[in-house]
Amino acid sequence: MLSINRFSSRRHKLDEVFLNEKLRNAKSYKRIAGYFRSSIFELVGESIENIPEVKIVCNSELDTADIAVAKYAREVALKEKWNQVSPEVEALLYRERYKKLFTLLTRGNIEIRVVPKDKIFIHGKAGVIELQDGSKTCFLGSINESKSAFANNYEILWEDPSPEGVSWVEEEFDALWEEGFPLPESIIEEIERISHRIEVKLQNIADMKLPASALAEAPIYRSGEQLQPWQRSFVTTFLEHRDVYGKARLLLADEVGLGKTLSLGTAGLVSALLDDGPVLILCPATLTIQWQTELLDKLGIPSAVWLTNKKVWLDSYGHEIKTRGAEDIVNCPMQIAIVSTGLIFHDSEEKKHLLSRKYGTIILDEAHRARRRGGLGAREKEPNNLLHFMYEIAPRTRHLLLGTATPIQTEVYELWDLLAILNKGAEFVLGKTPFSIWSKCEDALPIIKGEHIPQEEKKAWELLKNPLPPAREHSVFSRIRSLLQIADDKFFSDKGFSSLDYPIRQVISETLDHNFFKQNNPIVRHTVFRRRKTIEEAGMLDRIAVTIHPTSEALPGTYTGVHFVDGLGLMTNHPFNLAYEAAELFSQSLRKRKKSAGFMKTLFLQRICSSFAAGRLTAQRMLNREAFEDEENTEKIISEVENLTYEEKNYLVNIIKELSRTEARDPKLDAVKYFLTEYKTDGK
Repeated sequence: MLSINRFSSRRHKLDEVFLNEKLRNAKSYKRIAGYFRSSIFELVGESIENIPEVKIVCNSELDTADIAVAKYAREVALKEKWNQVSPEVEALLYRERYKKLFTLLTRGNIEIRVVPKDKIFIHGKAGVIELQDGSKTCFLGSINESKSAFANNYEILWEDPSPEGVSWVEEEFDALWEEGFPLPESIIEEIERISHRIEVKLQNIADMKLPASALAEAPIYRSGEQLQPWQRSFVTTFLEHRDVYGKARLLLADEVGLGKTLSLGTAGLVSALLDDGPVLILCPATLTIQWQTELLDKLGIPSAVWLTNKKVWLDSYGHEIKTRGAEDIVNCPMQIAIVSTGLIFHDSEEKKHLLSRKYGTIILDEAHRARRRGGLGAREKEPNNLLHFMYEIAPRTRHLLLGTATPIQTEVYELWDLLAILNKGAEFVLGKTPFSIWSKCEDALPIIKGEHIPQEEKKAWELLKNPLPPAREHSVFSRIRSLLQIADDKFFSDKGFSSLDYPIRQVISETLDHNFFKQNNPIVRHTVFRRRKTIEEAGMLDRIAVTIHPTSEALPGTYTGVHFVDGLGLMTNHPFNLAYEAAELFSQSLRKRKKSAGFMKTLFLQRICSSFAAGRLTAQRMLNREAFEDEENTEKIISEVENLTYEEKNYLVNIIKELSRTEARDPKLDAVKYFLTEYKTDGK
């Protein structure tokens, strides 16, 4: 019987007395390793490159659920684990190791598999080496094929050349191998990237190449994901407008779910890197932390959120940064500040300070909230606080980006209101008012829709000269600029039509076409709009197959976890009924003293029916006369609940009490939980 050989790093140089020596003449090598890292072949690279067959099985951060879902999920999970190590340090210290590793992995003789972490955690390390003469030996021990394992650590290793020992290790290896999945190509590509990584200075990068350079090691890319083509396209458009106009004025109106936050955030990142100035992001209070989290988790950008109630800044890691008070809203400790639009609706002290400084980029999310008061039929109504504020702050920023999936909510003129924001301080958008035809919705809309076509050159010239588009947008604009010697950075002409000579009039006549102004107008120029369906049909986005529940055609008993009545109505419970009754009684009592109690009733009942939490919070704020974050009519609400009677206060207290009971289960919330966690479609 062949004897076991024992090795200790205390007694021997393990690489010299065992591993390299055995592998030098091997024809196959099977290895049970730990995590796959760049050091895995550090010592044995030269030894294994000529071995015909090398198989290695490693740990991974995969879940079995990830594997069941899709190959893409496996690659993202593995790459995220791989990239927990700093690429800066790896490239600086181990560039040659990465080059060597990439060469080995692409030779074709090495195959690596990774095992899901919830299947098994590989801690024991072993291997089987088959020599040229067909004999085999196996080994067990704590060592990896890294320099530290052999040179610095205390390691032990047992070699067992017996057929029984070899058979036992091979059986273990084969079992783990069957559980594993191939190492993704994306990790091999990342190894190559780090092996060629170089650092560059911003001033050495062309503006159009800056996004790719800045995002090469952003978390979204290092985790195996990436910005989608239409998101990259928006950033390109931002840079083009910055180059052509000297400032960017864009309305991003992509449909819901296409990632407007990342598009806008990346543009903000690029503008900050180009030293255009501080970035201010305005969004509803409920989205401030979401913005901050996405900027950090996807783009690696630190930012600070202004906490209205505490008058402090909150950094990306949850640390509160103290201030002197409201005036320090203009002294953000980060280059990117995130502020709630609720401050604007409330006409707060911070609002005045925000208007006191200048910015490099301002981003307004949910821009449709900047509108005229009153909704339907409100064409002659005054701008609400947010719209008025945006008119004031727009001239104080170089770049202005508006994001909304619903630029038109009830009336087409709402789109013009948003474009009017962009036009403030940048009249190349709609032109110089009041002389620009484009600035008036009622005049411009028929032209843009193709319902009204200019019949003569004089009318077309009025549309062309104010504003005059960039030369590269169309050959007509290029020739007009050339003939009139208008510089590329000028976007207006003060020449009357009668002063134009024949060659220019001939060029202008080319615009008397049904499609010209439909295709060349401020809406098209400064609005970016992509439909999900279009992107899916182009093959850039997978269609999401959904099954909608509940359905009115469902048989009785289909949804055993939710109580439906009268079709798709949800069964309420006793605490809700009592709270709803108290809300109606509160409104009736208020009507005796206030003319606008009907508005309060609508608001209150909508919020109670929205969710128990919303109803409870509304009653609490009314009772305490607290401001409603991001509520346009917050001052009106506070005024209505001033000097509440004892009866009215008692109704509010009852609402809070009933909706806070343990048995006050929200039927809508229960239904959502049921369909997400319990109900199965086709057994899944």
